[in-house]
Amino acid sequence: MPINEEQALRSLDGNRDLLMELASIFAEDSPQLVADFREAVLDRDASRAKLFAHSLKGLTSTFYATAEVDQIAVFEQAASDADWDILDTAPNSLDGIIQSLIASMQTAHWLNAQ
Repeated sequence: MPINEEQALRSLDGNRDLLMELASIFAEDSPQLVADFREAVLDRDASRAKLFAHSLKGLTSTFYATAEVDQIAVFEQAASDADWDILDTAPNSLDGIIQSLIASMQTAHWLNAQ
């Protein structure tokens, strides 16, 4: 499982309700950020792509999903460098990362019925 419940709870002083609230916000907001990232890539707007990747990286780090955060950081750096070879394939990868995290949150019962 990509999320680290123990570390996430520790960072929130054991507040499971807050963790569930943050997971819900992530599940609601992150798909739109991926769509915005995709649009920025299609528009060849590296600055916007970097902004959306950075936002997703921050949201993901809340759940101590280290490998996923590292991969999103690659996309953020690619946007910073305007590396279109990486960015052209990044939206699909990013979507997969986010969907996997949401599925993990559902498995961990962090999300109410969705």
